[in-house]
Amino acid sequence: MNAMDTITVAQLPEYLARIVALLRKVDSNLDRCLQEEEDAELPDEDDLMDIFQLRDYLPGNPKLGTVRGWMYYQHIPNYKFGQRVYFSKKAINKWIRVHIERDDIECFRGLTEEDLADYPVMEDDE
Repeated sequence: MNAMDTITVAQLPEYLARIVALLRKVDSNLDRCLQEEEDAELPDEDDLMDIFQLRDYLPGNPKLGTVRGWMYYQHIPNYKFGQRVYFSKKAINKWIRVHIERDDIECFRGLTEEDLADYPVMEDDE
């Protein structure tokens, strides 16, 4: 149908039915896509830490204000659910190793390979 076509009153139910069917299809596809994206982004619940657990987990046990600064400036990977912020151990382990290689975070300097054994990065996480 182009812009010059006209719809009669008799054809209206047919066109409305087509529109409704297309909208249902779009809605279904959108729901599926959103669910796939959500499932892909959420880490396992056992893998999550809050900010206090993170501070204790990090090498050098940085101050809470330091960790909050990293969050504020988006330097550290995190997930926000409502008003709560969580950290994935897998993502944190990878983040630690990246910053040790760059030698740009004071509390990570001087760590040995033995120290890094506590922060494993799986091959599929890289």
